[in-house]
Amino acid sequence: MKKLISLFLILGIAFPLFSFSAGTYKVLKTKEDPETGEEKVEYEFEVEYDGLIPCGKCLNVKSGNPEYKDVDLQKCGANKKFIPCQICHIFILISDVIKFFYSQLLWPLLAVLITVFGFLLLLSQIHPAFLGEGSAISAIEKIKEGIKLTAYSLFFLLALWFLLNLFFTVMGVAEWTGLKDWFKISCTIKELP
Repeated sequence: MKKLISLFLILGIAFPLFSFSAGTYKVLKTKEDPETGEEKVEYEFEVEYDGLIPCGKCLNVKSGNPEYKDVDLQKCGANKKFIPCQICHIFILISDVIKFFYSQLLWPLLAVLITVFGFLLLLSQIHPAFLGEGSAISAIEKIKEGIKLTAYSLFFLLALWFLLNLFFTVMGVAEWTGLKDWFKISCTIKELP
């Protein structure tokens, strides 16, 4: 029961952080050429979304000049466009969750854990009974195991990121953009009629 309560407490603290997530993506309006049968880009625009879900709601038009229908203007207002969900939005959602976790949660959490273990190591040297251990050696061993577990967790999470990056690259929805953005999802979102 204590584990369940602590899990809900951690999720309750971490879940609202996802509301700070935001992003942008491009939307294309294509038209089929009757002579050649090829799809040509009529116009493109970039939309900006807040929160975790990138579709199924009215989104701010960041750049470009899309055509606004009366339904869009009544439903969303000026400079907003309703973008329905498509398959590509799943990849954008997964990418945003991974980016948010690795860029905004992982490193501060790791810094806090290392600081706490360092503080406990200092306290175990000063007063071994503080940690409930009989000797300073057993307290230090527990703290070393905690630091080792933190290092293994970091290695595991970075390996998991590598595998997810490899999966997205093999699926053809991600491209390497250098070390600045690591990788970027390049899935085509089309404006539906």
